[in-house]
Amino acid sequence: DSLNLKVMEELYIKKKIPYTRNNIDLFLKMFTKLFNVIKAKQYIESIRVIKFEHSNTSHAKDLRKLWDTLTEHQPLPSIITRKWIDVGFQGEDPATDFRGAGYLGLENLNYYSQVHNKECLTGLKVASEGSKAYFFCSAGLYITLEVWK
Repeated sequence: DSLNLKVMEELYIKKKIPYTRNNIDLFLKMFTKLFNVIKAKQYIESIRVIKFEHSNTSHAKDLRKLWDTLTEHQPLPSIITRKWIDVGFQGEDPATDFRGAGYLGLENLNYYSQVHNKECLTGLKVASEGSKAYFFCSAGLYITLEVWK
């Protein structure tokens, strides 16, 4: 709070803003919101920089959760399999698709597939059909990166 007040006082002096109770309250609300956005961005970045690793049991569990959701619990023959292409990864090892988005990409794919399950499964089906087919999960990872920028 003392840092907030010091910054606020400097801004009021430099910008010659009237030093009223209403202005102080507005500034404190704005500064608090800005600080929370910065903290959220730092937290999200801390997840994004985590490299996906098959050897990490939490990562492997989350990847299997994604598989179960996207395939409606079809058996996964092995962690490295061409079946990953069927759910929209570019190759048989999904870890290669996570390079840019990191663990955050997996978190986002899991969120979308679970919270918006019907829309996700419909999107996966559409992405797999016809001449305009695309890698559904890879596209989701790209969206994660673009939103992050």
